Amino acid sequence: MPGSSQQPAPAATPLPATALTIIPPGEPFPAPAPVKASFGIWLGLLSGSLVAMIFSFILKNATVAIAALPLLLWCMVQGLVYLHRAWGLIQAGSARTAPGKAIGLLLLPGFDLYWTFVAIAGLSSDWNRVVAAHPNLQQAPKLNRGSALVFCIGSLCIFFLVLFIALNSWTNWDWKAWALCIEILLATEAILLIPFMGEICKGINWMGSLHMTTGGGGTPSPLSRLISPGGAPAQAQQGGGGIRLY
Repeated sequence: MPGSSQQPAPAATPLPATALTIIPPGEPFPAPAPVKASFGIWLGLLSGSLVAMIFSFILKNATVAIAALPLLLWCMVQGLVYLHRAWGLIQAGSARTAPGKAIGLLLLPGFDLYWTFVAIAGLSSDWNRVVAAHPNLQQAPKLNRGSALVFCIGSLCIFFLVLFIALNSWTNWDWKAWALCIEILLATEAILLIPFMGEICKGINWMGSLHMTTGGGGTPSPLSRLISPGGAPAQAQQGGGGIRLY
């Protein structure tokens, strides 16, 4: 009304730091915080456990194979960490699932037989779609959906094979035999994952160096909090000379 003082419009409520903005196709993708993945460490853990298992068969001593179980479990946990990072890197591209959900549902016995196709094969589809949709990601490594499906289908077949053997040998097996059977199952799945894990690590390292390129997309977005908890600046995260085994 004339003569009345005009009140300023209220400022928009800022989004929380954890809110994630979906970047439309064709626009530059936000550069995540620096993040790395070591395929050598993962493969070394797997190789160490396999060597111990081979020695156990040569020596006919199941205890040697069981001693390799911590290495194999570390290898599996390392793989889950890298899988979580890969999902976190493409969240701004409207990924089908969140990193925590992708990993958490893989830990549910029985349901993981289905969810593997979402968390592993689905990652290859979403990753390739995202890197193809943004101009500054055109040179990013692609994930081979074929190697992802080989792991998913192979894991399914191996699970039912081991289950069949276990049920038909129930009365003759002791705890060492059961532990060895589980170890063989995990080791075989890890072997099937080798090609795809190499691609994941290559993709993570490429995306992690995106902030150093001229087309990196500018200031890290809230996406970086999914990759690097705490959202520390790039310079701070690159500091520190400690050895990171993950």
